[in-house]
Amino acid sequence: AENKVYVGGAFSGDLGGPAYLWEYNCASKKWSRIDDDVHDGSMHLVVDEARGLLWSKTLYAFYSRDLTDANSFWVMRINESLDGGDWLLYNATSVYHVSENKILIMGANKSIIYDVSDIENVIRTDVKTWNGDGASFINSNAPGLAYDNSNNDIVGWNGGVLLSIIDINSQSITIENPSSNNQIVPTEANAHGTYGRFQYSDKYNVFIGVNGIDEAVYFYKR
Repeated sequence: AENKVYVGGAFSGDLGGPAYLWEYNCASKKWSRIDDDVHDGSMHLVVDEARGLLWSKTLYAFYSRDLTDANSFWVMRINESLDGGDWLLYNATSVYHVSENKILIMGANKSIIYDVSDIENVIRTDVKTWNGDGASFINSNAPGLAYDNSNNDIVGWNGGVLLSIIDINSQSITIENPSSNNQIVPTEANAHGTYGRFQYSDKYNVFIGVNGIDEAVYFYKR
């Protein structure tokens, strides 16, 4: 998955849309499409780089796919259609906690943790209540979420100066203030959500956030 970008057939405004998986190879600068009529269109795609897997949360199920096998197909790990689907997850964001092998989806007062340690036995946990002084972060509309490899935790951002440190094991959220000599105040989050416009760079050990195409790009170092 290194130097590749995946797009998983997101739904259109009428909840229709293709179930195709697209891959962009940054080295060759080419897109390739993998046809697959088993998959029903992703709301969330998460790359598990160490194990060469792609995880996908759709409206009615949770899937995995082997990125190391060009002939692989989506494998349904949890059938969630009996619950009527996860409609509110359109206003949420997903992130992979590398050391815990867990996927967090959070936003719009909803959060789900998938334990994918055992590929053959994925466990879903719906977390309705979080502890800590930053517990209200769950109400954010599609907040930014990023895994901090240096500190081994998940960091959330919903615009402004505050960060939210998310502990998926204790199910607590702690507010992190910038240092006292900080002079930069990022703009408020876009009303439609931050989604993937908040990322962490392993190479430079910094977070990168942006709230709009005509606004500044912000960097934060813990």
